[in-house]
Amino acid sequence: MTFLKKLGTILLQTGQVVAGIKPFFPILPDNIEGHVRRAVDSLEEAAEIIVTVEAVGQALKIAGPDKLKAASPLIANIILKSDMIVGKKIKNQELFNKSVAESTSVIGSGLNSIAEDEAKAESISAEKPPQG
Repeated sequence: MTFLKKLGTILLQTGQVVAGIKPFFPILPDNIEGHVRRAVDSLEEAAEIIVTVEAVGQALKIAGPDKLKAASPLIANIILKSDMIVGKKIKNQELFNKSVAESTSVIGSGLNSIAEDEAKAESISAEKPPQG
C-alpha cells in the first residue's frame, strides 16, 4: 500500500476527507515574500485535493486513471488562479490540460514517495496538532 492510498483510506474511515494534510509541509516564516507563501499554499491545496480524490475514489472504487481525471480539473483551477497564469490567455488548451494532468500526477507521486506508516489519523485531524 502506498502513502497516498493509506492516507486516503484513513480520511475515508475517519470522515475527514477535507481536513487537509498541512502537517506534511514545513511552515514558512512570516517574513517570506507573499508569492512564495501563495505558492506553498497552492501546493498544499493541490495535495489536499489529491488526497480527497483518493479517499472518494476508494469509496467509489474508482481506478487510478479515473482519479487522475477527477483531480486534474480541480488542480487546473489552482493553476489558473496562480500569479503565473492570471490575466493570460491559454493559447494551447490541449497542452495546458496535458501539463495539468502531469502536474497532478507528479504531486500524487510525491505523496506516494512518503513512507506509508507516516499516514496517521492524527496527522490529518484539525483538532490535534502533529506529533513529532
